[in-house]
Amino acid sequence: MHKMKDLGLLTPDLLGVLPNNYVGLFKFYRPILNELVTAFQSQPLVPVITGSHAPGNKLFRGAKSIRDFIETKDLQFLSGDQTATWAMEPDGNRSAKEFLDCLNIREWSWLELYKAMQNDFANFRRPAAAAWMADKKDEWLRSFYILLGQALSLLGFYKNGEWCPSTEKEREAVQQWKIIRTQSNELVTSRNAFLPESGEIDPDYPRVKSSLVRTESGPIRGVFDFLCAIGVKRVEEREREQQRNEIIKELETFYRPGSEPVKWDFHIEQLHRFIKWWSKNKDDSVFRDFNFQILFGDEQRPLKPNQIYLDTPFKDTGLSALFAAELPGIPRRHSLCRDYAAAKIPNLVEFAKTFGAIDQLHLERPPIDENPNWEELCSGNWRRTSNEHGVDYTIKWLDALLRAKNVQISQLLWRTMSSQNSEVLRAKYRANNSYDYSYEDSQLVCRLRSAAWIPNLSGEFLKPSDANSESLPNGFDCDVPNGWLTAVGFGSKRNQDSVVVQQKREAANSVGLPSEVADLLGQLSQADKDAAIVRFLNELRRCKNEPNSPIEPKSLPKPPEREPRDPVQRRNKIEELIRNAPPVDREVRQRIVRKNWGIKKEARFELRELNTNEDDQLVCQICRHEMPFKRLDGEYYFEAVECVEGLSLELPQNFLALCPVCSAKFQHANETSADELKKQILNTNGSEISVTLARQQCSIQFTGRHIFDLRIALKIIET
Repeated sequence: MHKMKDLGLLTPDLLGVLPNNYVGLFKFYRPILNELVTAFQSQPLVPVITGSHAPGNKLFRGAKSIRDFIETKDLQFLSGDQTATWAMEPDGNRSAKEFLDCLNIREWSWLELYKAMQNDFANFRRPAAAAWMADKKDEWLRSFYILLGQALSLLGFYKNGEWCPSTEKEREAVQQWKIIRTQSNELVTSRNAFLPESGEIDPDYPRVKSSLVRTESGPIRGVFDFLCAIGVKRVEEREREQQRNEIIKELETFYRPGSEPVKWDFHIEQLHRFIKWWSKNKDDSVFRDFNFQILFGDEQRPLKPNQIYLDTPFKDTGLSALFAAELPGIPRRHSLCRDYAAAKIPNLVEFAKTFGAIDQLHLERPPIDENPNWEELCSGNWRRTSNEHGVDYTIKWLDALLRAKNVQISQLLWRTMSSQNSEVLRAKYRANNSYDYSYEDSQLVCRLRSAAWIPNLSGEFLKPSDANSESLPNGFDCDVPNGWLTAVGFGSKRNQDSVVVQQKREAANSVGLPSEVADLLGQLSQADKDAAIVRFLNELRRCKNEPNSPIEPKSLPKPPEREPRDPVQRRNKIEELIRNAPPVDREVRQRIVRKNWGIKKEARFELRELNTNEDDQLVCQICRHEMPFKRLDGEYYFEAVECVEGLSLELPQNFLALCPVCSAKFQHANETSADELKKQILNTNGSEISVTLARQQCSIQFTGRHIFDLRIALKIIET
């Protein structure tokens, strides 16, 4: 081999005719191969990139991109081996490469390049690294940046300029490499460098040397991508990052759970800045990834956005009724503080919604096989596959909402359905791509159709089929285009009963009654219908017993008549009485009053809220009628009357909202003792309490919250 080398015949291509481990080598030739491997490893026989020969154990092999760029002296510096050089890799000669594989020449490729950079250039751990890099020209450094970017990509650290989630450690390591040459020819880390821009040089923002990222023909894409990937930013990006860090610091200081509450004015100033920065930069991570109580709820209580709902004065959503009802199974949320409305913070509603506040009921996609019409959706395809596809719809907390029997919650459901796309009305399923979709009513439609949740004017809750537009309270608009009312069967029973209605009209006419009698009876609730029939029969019986008596409405009592018999004598008497009338005189007298009577003012405020209905009418708790008149200031006049007398504590819960007549009856014609009232309140499961007033049986109607609070208060006093 040495003679062949001396003759210039030991070339890379000659290595291809030598035996190697990849061919079917006879046992006879195995000792020859072993001798060749030993000689090439220890003697200067392997062709090297400089044109000479060297022992295999002194050489390196690497990727072609690295070998073509990293010269021998650079390889010796980066590898730390002053004798290192590249073995010559024959192009297109597979057998020659297989022989080199037998020599076990050391590999110096992408991973070794990354390790060398980490060892030498992380804050210049190796002192000579700075001088080595400083000697390189800009053209060389440009290519070196591109090579490093290729290394990071091939090693799987980042792809398409984005770092992989599991390589955070490597990203931070690369950002410590002092390899970025600035306009002042200083070498800095990527965190301390900024992309070149027009304008004056600012020492606080060292710019990457412009010749590194662009030439006369334009920017160099590979260099630019590498610099951006390892953290070189524009000046405005770094300023944005500094602002981001300042916001995080403020959030950590003031809005972590357990932090001291901030003053309202300071909070408004901060929130203005936070939302302005968020709106401009579209960076959700600052507020989404941390556990901050950044918004205030009712009573200015700090809360996380996902603990808040939106309603008036920000949006008319109807959610207040839902969360005020405190329905089982529905997590409690708080209304966004109304005081924000006066602050007029731009984009506040969008900010709150982005980070978890809700402004509507949430649509969900339940498992398709829970649909009541699952068998029809399958259409006999019982064998389910991984390629199946099905879509169904429902509303979050739907069962709890339907059980609530609350007019405002029903209105919220109504508005939600009216605002949806018609696609939520149908479920669809196919076993795989070979089948067409099968369609049936969605779980949402099935559940709404079967539940009694639509209120009528009589206070009952009906199934959609039993309801009709004439009996709906205000706020239930039937003019909706998406077809959901038809899908749930709204008013269908009325249409089905049209024949029956006509038969009832004919029956009424057959006994001499107008057909309107049948129509009016059909519009009444069962209780009102029974009462009307009883009154009708009583009137018929009276007419039978008194055939000549007219049927007239009950008239007012006859007014008393008291005319003076002798007007002149009466005038003289009155004049004499007036002349002898004593003057108005007053004196100070002591009397005993209740010191805490101011609690009544608090009770009046609560009573007004508790007993005002959805039509904004204040209702008496005994007669159930609207209060008879309003004061000059526009507020209803009512009397706050103590319910159970003789208690040892002043309780705002122990007051009733009564009209003047019922107030007088309760205070001056009440035959039910205080003990009996208290006993009923403590023991009843309902919201009505029986009393006898002016020798008539009556009842006190409480709201659920009122009687609950009063019952708790009475129990505490008893214990």
